[in-house]
Amino acid sequence: MERVIPVGTGRRVSALIAVLVLVGACGSGAGSSAGAQTRTVQVDYNHDAFATSMLENYPRRVQVRPGDTVEFKQTWTGEPHSVTMGTLVDEKIAPLIDLFTQVESTGAFPEGEPTEFETFAEALPYAFGEDGLAQNAAQPCYVEQEEFSGTYPGDETSPCPKKAQPAFNGRQAIYNSGVIPYEGVDGNTFRVRLSDDIPTGTYAYYCNVHGPLQNGEIEVVAQGSEIPAQSEVARAALEEQRADITPMERNFKAATSGQVVEGGDPESSYSIDAGQARIVGVPTPFFEGNRFIHGLVNEFIPRSLEARVGEKVTWTFVRGHTLSFNVPEYFPVFTVAEDGTTTYNPQAEEPVGWPGPPERNWESDQPPMPAQVDAGTWDGTGFRSTGLNFSDQDTFSITFTRPGTYAYACLIHPKMVGTLVVQG
Repeated sequence: MERVIPVGTGRRVSALIAVLVLVGACGSGAGSSAGAQTRTVQVDYNHDAFATSMLENYPRRVQVRPGDTVEFKQTWTGEPHSVTMGTLVDEKIAPLIDLFTQVESTGAFPEGEPTEFETFAEALPYAFGEDGLAQNAAQPCYVEQEEFSGTYPGDETSPCPKKAQPAFNGRQAIYNSGVIPYEGVDGNTFRVRLSDDIPTGTYAYYCNVHGPLQNGEIEVVAQGSEIPAQSEVARAALEEQRADITPMERNFKAATSGQVVEGGDPESSYSIDAGQARIVGVPTPFFEGNRFIHGLVNEFIPRSLEARVGEKVTWTFVRGHTLSFNVPEYFPVFTVAEDGTTTYNPQAEEPVGWPGPPERNWESDQPPMPAQVDAGTWDGTGFRSTGLNFSDQDTFSITFTRPGTYAYACLIHPKMVGTLVVQG
C-alpha cells in the first residue's frame, strides 16, 4: 500500500455484469419527476484478468441534485480509502487540480518541488501519522464551519467529536468518512446524502490515505434538472477504468511473457527484465499519453517458481508490496474497535523474522541505489514477512534449507499470491 502522495479497464463479461448490477441496484431514472435519486461512484477496481488496486474513483465526476445521495462503493483490494470533502478541501485542492491539469496537458511536472503538495498536506487530514493511523483522519469527522478554528481539529491521536453523520450541505468545513471499513453491515460503502438546501456548484473530495491524486467531484445542479441515469454513470466509470487498465494490461502481458518492462516516473524511469528476475509486482507506466496511471498490478511474476535446497532465490520489488510466507489465516490490515478506534496492523508494514531494507536518504538530490537484502538460510517454518518498506528495484534473497511447497503472499493485497516448490 502506498502511503505517500502518489502520482499517478478493459473488463469483458464481468464488466457488463457489473454495469447491470449497478443499474438494477440503483435505478436508472434520470427525470426530474423521479424523486430523490442515488448515484454510485466506484472506489478502486480489481481487473478480471489480473489483480489490481486502482487508486481512483470511477467516474471522477458525478452529477446529482439537492436531496439525492452519492453512494461510494469500495472494491476491497487491500487498499483502504476515504472520502474527505468540505469547504477546506475545496479551498486547498483547487491549486492541485490546476497543477494536475497542467501536468496532464504537458506530460511532465514543472521544475522544482511543487508547493501545492506541501500546502495541501499541512492543512488537510492525512490518515497516517507518526505512530500509525491518525485518529482524527482515520475515523469519521464532521466539522461545521462555525466550529472550525482555522486548522484541522485536534491532534492525530484524538478523533473528532462523535456525532451522527449529517447531510452534506456544502458548508461543512470537513466532511470525512474516515477509513471506509471493509467489514460489517455497511462494509465498503459510504453514503453521502445531500441536504435539500445545498447550493448548486461543484464539491471536491479526495482520499486521505492515498492523497490528492485520488480525487473526484460532485456536481450539484438545480432541483428539477435532468441528471445522467445510473446506467450512464456506470458506463462512464467503465470507460475511465478501461483507459487506466489498458497500459497496465500491456505491462502485465509483457512481464508474463518474460520481456523487459518499463516503469517509474518521468524523472526516474527504470526497466526490469522479467525473463531474468522474479518480480514482486509489475511496473506501471506513470503516464499513458498525458493521463496519470494511478494504480498497482498486484501479481507475483511468475506465480509459480521452482528451486533446489541450497539455491538462493531472489525477488525484485516493484511498488508497495510484501513478500510473506506462512501468513496467518486471518490477517486484517486494519481493525475498527467498538469505540471507533481504527488501528493499522504493524505486521502489515514491518518485517517479521527477516531484515528490512537499510535506512536511506530520500531527501538527497541523487536517489539512493536499490537495496540488496539477503535474509540468509531459512527452513520454511513460522510466519515470515519482508515488510512494506522495499522500493522499486530493491531485491530480497532467501536460501531454503528444506524441500517443500511454499505458498507466499502480499499481506496487504489479498489476491496477490504465489507458490515456490523447493526440491531436495
